[in-house]
Amino acid sequence: MKLYTHFMALLALISFNACSEDENENEMEEIASNTELSVSGEVEGEYKALGSYFEHFDADSELYVNSFEFMDQYNPAESTFLIGISRFSQEDMELTTGLYPLSTSYLAGGDTNSFGVGVSWWDEERNATIYPEVSNGILRITQISSERIRGEIILRMKTSEYDEHQAELNIDGKFNVPREEF
Repeated sequence: MKLYTHFMALLALISFNACSEDENENEMEEIASNTELSVSGEVEGEYKALGSYFEHFDADSELYVNSFEFMDQYNPAESTFLIGISRFSQEDMELTTGLYPLSTSYLAGGDTNSFGVGVSWWDEERNATIYPEVSNGILRITQISSERIRGEIILRMKTSEYDEHQAELNIDGKFNVPREEF
């Protein structure tokens, strides 16, 4: 739970530093449109998202973290969704181009040393549906520079098997996100 709290605090830090409301509207649209998502299942539609990638060492857990985050708003409290794709490991990892299988997040009981996924989706009343289980998922990194990472994601997610109705969510997307430093 302590790691989860640190992870969420880090996410909030990213979103608060991402952009101020006073910036040029065109610049905000350009930044926000770095990810395009096609969603089906429990939620349907085409979405644009603000995505980013960061690497850091969490001193409390003594784990290295490589993480992609995608939201449709700069402020997580106003976002319709949050997609987190993270790898927690005792060893540092250099991200390279190629395919990475996605599994259940380490934060939800998955393994370290592989990329795990967690998705939260909020309705108009701010009721969250959490999709912690991965049926199938692939992260494809096509291009890496010192400033940006380009790629694609394919996610087939489910709500917990303990939910009365196990909802499914399918997400296909393309991204060109900045690398954040911590």
